[in-house]
Amino acid sequence: MARMQKLIANLTGGVRTETVGGKEYTIAPVVMMVTGVHNGTNGPLYYPTEEMSQLPVVWNSKPVVVNHPQKDDGTPCSACDPSVLEKSGIGVLYNTSFEEGKWKAEAWLDMDRVNAVDSRIADAVNNGTMMELSTGLFTDNEEVEGEWEGEAYSAIARNYRPDHLAILPDAVGACSILDGAGFIRNQQATDTAKEGRVVYSRDETGRLSCSILTDNEKSHDKLRDDLSELLREKFNSGTDATSPWAWVEAVFDDFFIYDYDGKLYRQDYTSTDQETVLTGEAEEVYRVVEYRTMHGDFIGNTSNNTRSNQMDKQKMIQGLIDNEATQWTEEDHTILDNMAEDVLAKLVPNEKVAETPVKTPVEIPAPAPATNRTVAEYIADAPAEIREALQEGMTANQQQRQSLIATITANTANTFTPEQLAVMSVNDLRAVAKLAADPNASTVPNYAGQGDSPIGNAGGEEALPLTEGFGE
Repeated sequence: MARMQKLIANLTGGVRTETVGGKEYTIAPVVMMVTGVHNGTNGPLYYPTEEMSQLPVVWNSKPVVVNHPQKDDGTPCSACDPSVLEKSGIGVLYNTSFEEGKWKAEAWLDMDRVNAVDSRIADAVNNGTMMELSTGLFTDNEEVEGEWEGEAYSAIARNYRPDHLAILPDAVGACSILDGAGFIRNQQATDTAKEGRVVYSRDETGRLSCSILTDNEKSHDKLRDDLSELLREKFNSGTDATSPWAWVEAVFDDFFIYDYDGKLYRQDYTSTDQETVLTGEAEEVYRVVEYRTMHGDFIGNTSNNTRSNQMDKQKMIQGLIDNEATQWTEEDHTILDNMAEDVLAKLVPNEKVAETPVKTPVEIPAPAPATNRTVAEYIADAPAEIREALQEGMTANQQQRQSLIATITANTANTFTPEQLAVMSVNDLRAVAKLAADPNASTVPNYAGQGDSPIGNAGGEEALPLTEGFGE
């Protein structure tokens, strides 16, 4: 007669081993989630204490898997399925509790399965290294917008039905190590994460890991976020469809490069653990792109003196700008710098033509306007009858671009950076935005056996979303 075994163990904060029913398990402490706002597959949801504290023991015996399981088409699926467990199952959860605003538990791991599925997790266990994790659970979302400790949310997640805990060797969870969660979590990591002194990196195997910064260092991601926020405040960026966007292009030790309204600028800054401050005046710069072979040779040029070639090119560009016979200005420097040298040579006026005597007097036409004029110059030179229409068209185009970009970036599944979106055509943006706005894109399939069915419920009820972890 089969009997239920009662498993009793004390969470010590470190990894240990125990044998139950003749089977040895390696036991690692985990913090699955903390109270707060977490941005998963259904957007930023608020997980309040009063909901998380209800029956945390329902997580016991739920599977621990490597990465969130998916169907062949990429949609999330339940981990409580033999085929999923055969592919990515490595253990189960026990001794789950809710303490100090956290879901705490123990991951009871079958190390034979761990080594067979992903040896990087075995390395983390052996070395006591934290790794990212993420929960997979069903929720009923109360469509109420609000704010919790400065973080905005679009709904409140209620009535939790757990499905699994996923260890993430290659991704950051919606409730991350920096937020207070983590696999093999200890008190030192909890304290330093609260202070924002955690840095993520990847080793030669591709494993994502975190490290603790010294007192005088700051997370590179946190620094970039601080600089981006300062830019938004400086330019009131992105407040409406017509305001230009400003974003950080590159960050260096004491200055950074940002893009604002299609132009690049250098800005100095100082940063401490307490605050980041912009210093001095911004200076407009332009991008210089070089491609070299592994031996250091400049591609497309047989000369090894690439620095000299660059200097010659800059002299040619400055000569075009200074030449009164052309219409190039300093604002066109970036355009000219992106041209090949043979193209630039064709733009240089041929002075010998003017010295050639003309045998028969003819009417010399006015020089054709340069083809690389700015949009403002083009509109200014247009006939008065269409000038206003062109300006209105450009304004409408810009508003449409900003609206499409906002639609795309609002989607949690978006992987495009603002820089990538900024250079796309409007037609391409429409195509991407259509996918981003597709309501079927976030539809979660049926999770058979996990409480109420999320798809095709009796009585025509709306499908329940599997939330939190699937949008890391």
